[in-house]
Amino acid sequence: MLGVGTRGIYLLEQAQECPNTEIRVICDLYDSNLKRAQKTAFNKNAQVTKDWEKALATPGIDAVFIATPDFGQARLRREGALPDARGSERDPEGGEG
Repeated sequence: MLGVGTRGIYLLEQAQECPNTEIRVICDLYDSNLKRAQKTAFNKNAQVTKDWEKALATPGIDAVFIATPDFGQARLRREGALPDARGSERDPEGGEG
C-alpha cells in the first residue's frame, strides 16, 4: 500500500477483506497515517516505511495499491510496474510491457 491517508486507509480496509490477500508493506510520508494503518492492518507483521522505493523492492509483492494525491502518482505508477514471474515488466495500465 503506497499512501494510507483518507482514501488509502479505506482501500486498505477493503483490500485486505479479499480472499488470499495479505498486506505486506504499508508506506506513507506521515507518522499518523502509518500508525493508523498499522492498527488497521490484519497482518500485524506488515513492513511499515516512509520510503516508497524500499516498499517496492520488498520481495514477494504481487500487486501495488497506489492511493496518493494525483500529482505524485505518475512516477509511482511507472516505478510500480513490478517484474512478474517470467521476468518481464507489467504495464501499470494492466498490459504486458
